[in-house]
Amino acid sequence: MKRSKTTKLFTIILSLILLINLAACGNQANNGGSAESADNSEEQTATAPSEEGAADEAATEETDPDAAEAAIGDHETFKIGVMLLKIDDESATISKYFQDYIGPRYNCEFVFSEAVTTDEAAITVIENFADAGCDAVMAYYSSSSPENTCLLAQEYGMVYNINGNRNPQTEALYAMNPDNFAGTYGANQPEVGKLFSEWMNSSLTLTDEDGFLVCTGSASTGNVQHIEISTNIMDFIQNAYGLTFDKPVSELLTSSSPILAPNDQGIEIYIYPGSTQDGYLQGLSAALQTGNYNYLLSSVPMVYTQAAVVVDEVEASFEKDITVASFGILGDALKTSFETQDRFGNSSINMATIKSPTLVASIAFIEIYNVLTGYRNVMEDENGEMSGLQFKMWSVSSLEEYNTVAGWDKDETNYIVDYDVIDSMLGVCNPDLTGEKIQDVLDSVTFDYVSQRLNQ
Repeated sequence: MKRSKTTKLFTIILSLILLINLAACGNQANNGGSAESADNSEEQTATAPSEEGAADEAATEETDPDAAEAAIGDHETFKIGVMLLKIDDESATISKYFQDYIGPRYNCEFVFSEAVTTDEAAITVIENFADAGCDAVMAYYSSSSPENTCLLAQEYGMVYNINGNRNPQTEALYAMNPDNFAGTYGANQPEVGKLFSEWMNSSLTLTDEDGFLVCTGSASTGNVQHIEISTNIMDFIQNAYGLTFDKPVSELLTSSSPILAPNDQGIEIYIYPGSTQDGYLQGLSAALQTGNYNYLLSSVPMVYTQAAVVVDEVEASFEKDITVASFGILGDALKTSFETQDRFGNSSINMATIKSPTLVASIAFIEIYNVLTGYRNVMEDENGEMSGLQFKMWSVSSLEEYNTVAGWDKDETNYIVDYDVIDSMLGVCNPDLTGEKIQDVLDSVTFDYVSQRLNQ
């Protein structure tokens, strides 16, 4: 993962731009923010740095920084129910971030559910949150009919947002646009897919003897993330060899059963769908044990641990170095994969995509807080509909990079999204914000930007 001097210069400039634009909320109450605000700024600008480093220069009305600072938390305590999808290291980080960091500054109390994995459980949790006196529901679990769960929350007078994107599953909710709907928050899926093709382009040297085992997960059932990752992988292979598949890639990915992807160059490509069904790991192992594949490329998390033993065995049997790239999850399993070296001296995983728990949590929070404080309008698009806010994942391709990211999001000294960034996305600080400007702020939170800010 090479970073040029130009990129480093960009992150420095980006940091300065962000600092200037955060003056409205100041930094007096920031016991964990890493940047100082411009206390003497008289004219406030709601400028959000874009990914390319060009700022949206849309000036706001003059805002008194002291008044904006005082407005934060100047209300009765908001009680927010967090509907968790799972209980793990990530949820522990989220809970600590909300309770110890977000809660005190923004005058919010958080209540957490057990792991929710069914629509029935989601309904029960919403009702429990209502009984507990919650003002809002932050749903990490995405129900099959989110419009119904949102309307249920509305019946109890609670604001509601949901982890996901604007897609066919949530379109009915967006079209309905109830006044308690605070939007969606999810990964920018095309960008997730690009992480794979960009890494392959910069890291792989291919030969006609190579074989590819592509784990497509739930692409066949419409999972957008799995489709984007798998499509980027297949498109890269197609372009690298200049080959033509017998069928379009989009059609190949609709298969719910393992299939070969015949092509005019004779390159061995095996599409392996699924992730949790009975026999999945056995079938994956059997494919690897043919010795036909030296690339294991997966849209499915945890393949790097589930298949680690068989990958090692196949490398020993065939004296073949197998390159592994996968959607990843921060935690001990991924750390171990980067720490473990194979017989060729390489990490047992070569690349993984990851996300920051506090980056995701911060989006969920600012959506809820903006609605609760009467600034729902700052998240609307030009049509008056809620903006579906997105975050970008990152890729790590070495133990050093993994350890850098894993060292963040531990406490108030190194949260990836600190008070300054959050304040820049709040209507109480910047009444002239728009959904587009908030998205620009989120896009600016890149690996390089965070590394520059936290590791300087």
